[in-house]
Amino acid sequence: SGAKNLLIANLPNLGLQPVADQLDQINSQSSTLLTAFASQHNQLLDQKLTALSSTAAAKITQLDLNAIFTDIENNHGNFGFTNIEDACLTNFQPNFQFDGICDNPDEFVFWDNVHPSAAAHDLIAQVALTTLKQQNNKKEGQEIPEPSIIFGLFAAGSISVIKQKKRDNQKKRGC
Repeated sequence: SGAKNLLIANLPNLGLQPVADQLDQINSQSSTLLTAFASQHNQLLDQKLTALSSTAAAKITQLDLNAIFTDIENNHGNFGFTNIEDACLTNFQPNFQFDGICDNPDEFVFWDNVHPSAAAHDLIAQVALTTLKQQNNKKEGQEIPEPSIIFGLFAAGSISVIKQKKRDNQKKRGC
C-alpha cells in the first residue's frame, strides 16, 4: 500500500500477565500454555519478517516487546516499577468491573489484567523511538517524523485517566 517503513512488535510473555494467574485457577497449565503460545508466535513472526525483508520494498524494523518485558521482569526496580505481577485496577473482573485504582499506578507494569500501565507504555514508546533512531542512523539522510499526533492523543488519554483517578479519590473521601 505504499508504506516505506514498518515497525513490527512481537508478543511479550503472555504467561506473566495478571490474567494468567486467574486462568491458572481454572486450568493450572494456562500460564505455561500462554508462554508457549507467545514464544511460538514470536518464532514464526521472526521467520516471516526475515523472509519478507528480503523481498519487500519497505524497511521492516522489529520491536522486541518480549525482551523489553523480560528486562522489566528481571530489573523492574531500574525502571521504577515495584509491582510486576498485579493489576493497578484492584479486584479487576470481566466486563471492566473493579473496586478501585492503586495509589501508585506508575509503579505498576499492568493497568488491568492484560494491558500495560501508562508507565510501561511510556517505556515501550522510548524503546521504539530508540530502535527507530538506530535504524535511521544506519540509513543516513532519512528523518523519522515525530509522532506528535500520537503523543497528543496519548497525553489526552493520560490526562483523562488522571482526572478520573482524582474524581474517584474525591468520592472515596466524600468531597
